[in-house]
Amino acid sequence: MSSAPWVLARRLADTAGLALLSTAAYIFVRVWNAISKQRRHWLHEFPHFPGSMVFGNAIRMGMIGPIQFYGDLRELVLRERADTEQLPVKQMTWKRPQGKHLGSMSLMTMFLVCYRPEHAHAVLRESTYRQGIVLFDMHLRNFLGPDAIVMLMKQPWKDVRTVLVKAFRNSDLASMSIVMRQCSWSFARRLCEVQQIDFLQASKGCTIDIIGQSAFGYDFGGIASLGSGGNAVGDAFTHLLDDVTDRQFRPTIGKAIYWLPTERNRQHAEASRVVRGTLDRIITERLSVPTERKGHDLLDSMLQASREGGALTSLSKEALSDNLLTFMFAGFDTMSIALTYALYLLAMNPDKLARLQKEVDTVLDENPEVTSRDLKSLPYCTKVVKETLRLYPPAPLTARTTTSPVDLGDGVQLEAGVRVMIPIWRVHRDEQVWPEPEVFEPDRFDAELPHGAWIPFSDGLRNCVGYRFAMTEATIILAVLARALTWRLQDGYTLRPKDSGVVQVPADGMPLSFEARSGVKL
Repeated sequence: MSSAPWVLARRLADTAGLALLSTAAYIFVRVWNAISKQRRHWLHEFPHFPGSMVFGNAIRMGMIGPIQFYGDLRELVLRERADTEQLPVKQMTWKRPQGKHLGSMSLMTMFLVCYRPEHAHAVLRESTYRQGIVLFDMHLRNFLGPDAIVMLMKQPWKDVRTVLVKAFRNSDLASMSIVMRQCSWSFARRLCEVQQIDFLQASKGCTIDIIGQSAFGYDFGGIASLGSGGNAVGDAFTHLLDDVTDRQFRPTIGKAIYWLPTERNRQHAEASRVVRGTLDRIITERLSVPTERKGHDLLDSMLQASREGGALTSLSKEALSDNLLTFMFAGFDTMSIALTYALYLLAMNPDKLARLQKEVDTVLDENPEVTSRDLKSLPYCTKVVKETLRLYPPAPLTARTTTSPVDLGDGVQLEAGVRVMIPIWRVHRDEQVWPEPEVFEPDRFDAELPHGAWIPFSDGLRNCVGYRFAMTEATIILAVLARALTWRLQDGYTLRPKDSGVVQVPADGMPLSFEARSGVKL
């Protein structure tokens, strides 16, 4: 008998339950606001869209996405400022709202939004803490594990961070960059063979191979499978990425309960078993190797750093597994997104592509075995990567909760406990720092920038621990592709960035055609 009626019934039940919960919460907030004039006055000082209040803003963001939402909010604030005829900013202290709580989720949680680079820098420099969002974090914790660095706060975060920083020393990065170069040339050859492909998907094959081989010596076969089939671990990891995004940003009651015997949960459990089983086997084998083993991948570096801290006390086997999976999560999607936008921008600016190719032709002719230690000889390639990340940061938003008072200047003081949203996409388009912010101009980075102006890897002590790894990887891949290939966009293609979970991507992929450059041996 068909299961369609039961599927429909479950969906209707999920929808009805969520609607009932939302309605009850909305009525509660409106009534509470009506009887709490002091807090209502505080709320009205916070920028919000007319008539939307708390849940209305959340609904609006869900409909249009954070990139557009924070752009619209910024325009609203600028209009309101103009309407007041440039009145002086009054002295204001932003306090943590003291509201009722439903479980661990505040119904009156307010966020301060920082658009200016100096404000973003002040907050990111002061705080390494982010107050959790239960309905969001529960799925990320289920995916990455409780010991993943992105899930940790305060002292546990500091302990793991100390170990991981040691895993990205210059000597380790130089060894990892050899893998990056080798995968980049294999990737270029494969692109030349397939000729036409969605580069957003194709680049994931390259980045997952680099993460696998440089992190724990595993070949996912991502490059080899371009244009053909896949592989068990790579496919399972992709499934988990898509699944966690769907559960976070298109929630239903059924998606929040992992133990329900649904087909979706069975697929999730099987994908987790494949990925976690592979990582656990690799870690177990590596832990059995004598400590004097001369390894050069990330796992070896993490083990060595832990031993230096004393008997592997900083990173347990479970923590190693969680953080290796985290590096896959961070490096797989985000790097492929950055490379996709870089090729798009160069295709749209052939003069800048020609300048890049002139640089890489000279450098790679003289030193084809380029590694991280040689990147200073590729200054324009590095600037292209940076300008791409300015215009299209893969993660367009970050957040912090202040842990001590912060002076933002302009008469604004933040108390401890204020939740701050930092729309990186909008900070990177501040006209006072970036003239003609929508224009692709890599030479912007010849000038010294103010703190907080360029934060694709965040800022302060809680910036991306793999920042140098990511910059090295992007620069080497781009240099090799520019040396080996030419490419062009599909006729009629129009770029439409869209939010996809915690990252943003081109909505329609990136259809590119490739061919080998004349005189270059692949």
